[in-house]
Amino acid sequence: PMGTVHGGWYGTLLDSAMACAVMTKVPRGSVYTTLEYKINILRAIPLGMQIDCVGVTDHVGRSTGVAHGEIRGVEDGKLYATGSTTCIVMQIAK
Repeated sequence: PMGTVHGGWYGTLLDSAMACAVMTKVPRGSVYTTLEYKINILRAIPLGMQIDCVGVTDHVGRSTGVAHGEIRGVEDGKLYATGSTTCIVMQIAK
């Protein structure tokens, strides 16, 4: 009804992008899951706007992975939201 994207959508998208970034660096024989994430919504995304969401790793080790992400408008290049995450990295039981 408000003509903008719901705030939970930002979190879902950023959590997915940041966690997938961590996944690319998780050691073989390990799995991961999100421990915590934080988002900052900087401005409303109008319905129908095309956006890019990118996740980038900051650190991935034996027990944790840390990443950040952002949502930008494709046409205007404006920053709409940022996020950060910490993931736990676990060895697969043998």
